[in-house]
Amino acid sequence: MRGESYFACCGADRTTPGCCVAEAHVSDTLNAEALREFTPTPASRGEDDPRNYKVYAMDCEMVYGVWGPELARVSVVDMDNKLVLDLIVKPHNTVIDYNTRFSGLTANQVETSDVDLFEAQSRLFELVNERSILIGHSLESDLKAMRLRHERVVDTAVVFEHRQGFPFKRALRNLASEYLQKIIQEDDSGHDSQEDSATCMSLMLLKMKNVLAKVPNIGKTLWEHKKKTAFAGFLICLGGNYAATWHRNSKIRTAYARQAQKFGEEPISAEDKPRRVLVLANVSSNERHSYDEFTKNALPLMHLAGLQVDILKADSESQMEALAAAVDTQEADAVYVVGGDGTLGRVVTGIFRNRENAVLPIGVFPGGYDNLSLKRLAPSVFESSADVRRMCESAMALIEEQRRDVTAFELTVEGAESDIKPIYSVGDVGAGWFRHIEERRRKLWYFGALKRRWAYIWEMLKHSPTDMEAKMLYEEACTGCRTCRPPVVFEPPAWRWWHILTGPPRYKEPEVKKDYSGVVNENCGRIHEVDLKGTDLIIENNLQEDLACLRVRMGGTEAGRSGVLADGWKRCSAKRVGTSDSDEFYTTDLLAKAVSLTFVKIPEFIHRLYVSSDHLGEKLDGKKIHIRSTDRKVEMYLPNAIRFDIDSL
Repeated sequence: MRGESYFACCGADRTTPGCCVAEAHVSDTLNAEALREFTPTPASRGEDDPRNYKVYAMDCEMVYGVWGPELARVSVVDMDNKLVLDLIVKPHNTVIDYNTRFSGLTANQVETSDVDLFEAQSRLFELVNERSILIGHSLESDLKAMRLRHERVVDTAVVFEHRQGFPFKRALRNLASEYLQKIIQEDDSGHDSQEDSATCMSLMLLKMKNVLAKVPNIGKTLWEHKKKTAFAGFLICLGGNYAATWHRNSKIRTAYARQAQKFGEEPISAEDKPRRVLVLANVSSNERHSYDEFTKNALPLMHLAGLQVDILKADSESQMEALAAAVDTQEADAVYVVGGDGTLGRVVTGIFRNRENAVLPIGVFPGGYDNLSLKRLAPSVFESSADVRRMCESAMALIEEQRRDVTAFELTVEGAESDIKPIYSVGDVGAGWFRHIEERRRKLWYFGALKRRWAYIWEMLKHSPTDMEAKMLYEEACTGCRTCRPPVVFEPPAWRWWHILTGPPRYKEPEVKKDYSGVVNENCGRIHEVDLKGTDLIIENNLQEDLACLRVRMGGTEAGRSGVLADGWKRCSAKRVGTSDSDEFYTTDLLAKAVSLTFVKIPEFIHRLYVSSDHLGEKLDGKKIHIRSTDRKVEMYLPNAIRFDIDSL
């Protein structure tokens, strides 16, 4: 009946306990214990090996033994359908059914053959190697029978798909009838492996002929579907760029992982504890991309280096400020900040509002949109944003303990409507049209790589950039004199009564400090007044050896639409954010110990003051903004240079 299964050896159904014509039913599966090791096709002997580019079609006929199907005949034809190999093979195991109705082989033909499986393999290896192409129908069955492993195969059962899809397969005789108008496998004497292999070769030659016939029409087809072609090309470019970037960054991560692993493999005493790193992560930074980049590029390096990492997630910069104010040496040995310029500014503010100096060194992950603070502190590392090396270097600076003292400045607003506490930062203070446009460009993401240039065009079409005007009082910066630097005084250690028994108190070698008692600077502390006018204002934290001061720059006076657009595009070409690429752009450029700024005129549309890329949200008219450099220092983990060149990876 239809749907029922019968054993091919004796015709009994599946409920029969044993075979009535042999010791066991024929098995259709390969028993691993009975299989000889599969042999790979031989390697190429070189470019001169004639087998390298050969294409053959192969078909095998099998008989049924006690361990399943076994090879009985193998036929191979070349691309001209010429028979190049035809062998009848004597099976190794006992044969139960010679399968004559399908294989076309009789018991006498098989048993009288003096060719075994190994000789059949050797004869085939004279024709093919690992680079040759084998064609067949359900070729995996033929390779199993030959006990071969070969990678370059073409299976007509896969190329010519069944209408119901995988795992269904079309019969070879149906394919021959439909595509070749040829009738095969109709003889009652069984299949002919030579005929089947030739049919497979003819099918693939016909398939390739049809494919090549369409090649001249590709240009016409693409032209007739211009929109689809353009869109497909765009997607291909995006996909290719994404794949290339992913591959390059993967190699970079691997190189840095090997470096970090060396630290993790160094032995430590059983009494020592791993360094504790507290990660303060602003998960909302940079559209929530910052934390994801941290987990991919920095966190694995810390784990490989053997650091104990604890992560505290904050949903806002105000939470980051509160966490930074509370953390001390009991919780960690170092703090690692994940976020942008605004996040770093809030962390520094939280520390110095509660302490005179930072108690823990700070590392910073460059997860912000611009990372202007880090670009000023370590420009050779963080100016480049084409790959993930800067992110890995920030983690390696923490692992290798590359520390540097950084001095913060303080900003206060006099006459503010709301109670604004002092703000501390290691970044900058900025205002003007350029800062406004750079902020607006983030919303133009759909312009891709052109979003920044388009932002300058669009804003200049909508608005005419009138100048800002401000009055500034500033205290002249001093490189060090006896007025601003206290004299170096040696303080001997305090004497206690027990020192009578233990001897004089011991003390550390005092730090060598430069003596400024003989340096006189009449301009130290002198106050100057200057009028500022222009379209771009930037006040940066300037660090020069042991001198901490402010650099004030104002430029773009009466630049107009064309001037702002021209300098903005120069910044785009130079990949500079925050400052102009040309020093001639600034009409005012001076160093100051402290400044007091009062805006006389500021266009309503750009009525914002940015502190570490975070705007104050206060009206600036009639208010005095005091900014002064301080002696408050925070130890920061900052890399000195990028250690790997892309071409060397």
